[in-house]
Amino acid sequence: MISFEWKITLGNLLTVVSILVSAAGLAWAWHRDILTLERAQATEVRRAAAATLAKMERLGQLIDLLFADVQPTIVETSDLLAEKHDAELARDYFWKTVSAARLGQRKRVMDEQIESAYVILYSYMVEAKSMFQSAIEKLRSAEDEALDGIMDGCQKEILAYDPSSYKPAVLGNKCRYIVNDQRKSYFAKATAILAPLEQRLGKIVSEQDSAIIAGLNAKTL
Repeated sequence: MISFEWKITLGNLLTVVSILVSAAGLAWAWHRDILTLERAQATEVRRAAAATLAKMERLGQLIDLLFADVQPTIVETSDLLAEKHDAELARDYFWKTVSAARLGQRKRVMDEQIESAYVILYSYMVEAKSMFQSAIEKLRSAEDEALDGIMDGCQKEILAYDPSSYKPAVLGNKCRYIVNDQRKSYFAKATAILAPLEQRLGKIVSEQDSAIIAGLNAKTL
């Protein structure tokens, strides 16, 4: 009959403990590496979301420059009408100059690559492109409505020119009121248009790493 003699020595125990400690160390190192990678990825997602938000804020600043660009045109048009006494000439000058300001605004947006601000975020958030482009289209429409309102409103005031009672300052003030009203209307619309996007991106920026990673894995970010 074959028999086995089991003996547990101190050396055996130390070997087992050493193996367990090594395994635990490897497991912890692996876990730590995973956490480091997830933290880095979450940070990149936050940066992409924050960069997109910053571009949206910058777009608002650029639009405000457009309304500011109209102000000198009002003065120039008022003075032109006082000098030439030709309402249609003044109207044409106003329209031409405001139209040029509109083109200048579009160029500023293109130069600062505002409309492609979502590109980095798109690699993490599949809805980023559609959400961003939809917001841009709505903002552009609101911008066009505001400028059309300025051009139409000021045109009426210019064409109402009466040489017997005309004062450049009066026309200027009337057009400034029109610009201010259209500016307020635009930014009210812009706030409503951007609110869902800002809320979504703001939530990403403030999320914990685990929530961002979970959203990436589930494609629900």
